[in-house]
Amino acid sequence: SLISTTSLGISLMAIPAALIIEKFHVKHLVVTGMLLSSLFYGVQILNTNQSALFTFGLLASMFHALYN
Repeated sequence: SLISTTSLGISLMAIPAALIIEKFHVKHLVVTGMLLSSLFYGVQILNTNQSALFTFGLLASMFHALYN
């Protein structure tokens, strides 16, 4: 079910990411997206709570959609 949460995060961010990329400089968004998704993946690795895994997985995949 964690994989479907990741897919949900990417699909929720796909259209807003396209709109955000049009308004801001792409280089800054790519760096920000990479740093924040890495941060949330790291927090996800350190957690054992199932709801935290889903939450941080969703957030990580949403920021992953910015630079993907």
